[in-house]
Amino acid sequence: QSWLRKREKLWEVCKKKYEIICLVDGAFLQGPKAGKGGCIKDRDGNILFIFFGPSNALNSFEAEWDAAIFMIKSVLEHKQKWNKICLCTDSIKVIKKLKRIKRSQLWGELGLPDILGVALDNFEFIHLGRELNLEADGLAKAGMQKAQMVKGWL
Repeated sequence: QSWLRKREKLWEVCKKKYEIICLVDGAFLQGPKAGKGGCIKDRDGNILFIFFGPSNALNSFEAEWDAAIFMIKSVLEHKQKWNKICLCTDSIKVIKKLKRIKRSQLWGELGLPDILGVALDNFEFIHLGRELNLEADGLAKAGMQKAQMVKGWL
């Protein structure tokens, strides 16, 4: 029950502060078999975008990173431009790396041209506990079973 209260409290804070909330996750099994997945929700909790599919990751960090980069590019390439964007993942290493890149403006590490990289100023990066990132976790695990990416704006 306590994780459910944490989730509701976090959602209340996020929906007041951000226009969209991006949830991402990566999944990895030895073999290697990896997947990525995530979704975007608006302030009312409506799903705007969903993706899941395979990842070429060789470890769990790479799968998490792959999911985060896929989400960032999807948001930046969309015709709608948002000013307050929250990207959440359960990987503290991914959050730290994204914050470092944003601070130092090393957009090349994201594979983004400078003109898109500057738009990262609209992003904030938040670490979520695994129990608070259930949608993205399920999508990433489903992604391991796919031969190609499934994605769509709703």
